[in-house]
Amino acid sequence: MNQRYDFLAISLLMFTATLITFVVLGPINVEAVWRWQTLISGVVTFVGVVVAAWNVTRQMRLAARGREQDRIERELPGLRAANYLLLRFHWALEGNRGPEEILKEFDALGLNQSKVSDFVNKVLEALPVTPDRIKRDIAVELFRLRSTADRFAAATKLSRNATRVYDAAVRADDNAERHKPDVVAAEERLAIATERYEKAQKEFEALREQIIQRGRAEAKRSDILRRELEKSLAID
Repeated sequence: MNQRYDFLAISLLMFTATLITFVVLGPINVEAVWRWQTLISGVVTFVGVVVAAWNVTRQMRLAARGREQDRIERELPGLRAANYLLLRFHWALEGNRGPEEILKEFDALGLNQSKVSDFVNKVLEALPVTPDRIKRDIAVELFRLRSTADRFAAATKLSRNATRVYDAAVRADDNAERHKPDVVAAEERLAIATERYEKAQKEFEALREQIIQRGRAEAKRSDILRRELEKSLAID
């Protein structure tokens, strides 16, 4: 490992060495030296302070980069775990296969708690190394997705049943109009549930994309920091 010094620090050191050499080896005029000794001492002291400050600043920058890289290395596994969890729900949502698939995925992962607090705690347990803020955002979005999927499934079933009863009454010529309000109410409920479910899907996908982009950015940042540290320390 070779220590690479900054150009400014080397220049200041060379200037100091040149000045000292000139004073020691050059034609000495005692009276002139006496007259300029305060300035010479000040210059030498200033150069020493600048070099020391430059090196301290450099070490502080290296330490800050090292801490930042350590933080990223701790965070990346949690981001990968979060992305994998969300990917399972993304696959369940692909192809618009209905709410049943997404609800099956929630059940398979044991995320079927009815209370928000219990559900959030379960998600937090599933992502132990993920940053707290991201875990909570995921828990909120997953709970919203599951709730809207559950309501959408119930509204779909209710609408089908109401339509089936109405159609049966029409075929039997059994005063089908009395069932018409039930059909209308069920369709209105289904429309609201559909809108909320689609909105929850979009918000879920937006969060997933945000986490993916953050993971990529952190990985890129980690690589940049690593190269900067290697360059600063002249590691081949």
